[in-house]
Amino acid sequence: MEAAPINTAEILIMEGKCASKPPLPARLGIEGVGTITSVGDDVRGFAAGDRVMSMED
Repeated sequence: MEAAPINTAEILIMEGKCASKPPLPARLGIEGVGTITSVGDDVRGFAAGDRVMSMED
């Protein structure tokens, strides 16, 4: 992972300014970006060097 951004909603939650408050313990920072360094033999659709992002549900 090369970066883990924090979005505006997460900042508002941390500052206690968000209308909806997540139950504690809250988990923030669900996005990530990076570059694939290698893939297995059965991987299709991705290759080393591809820039990717992830987002947890």
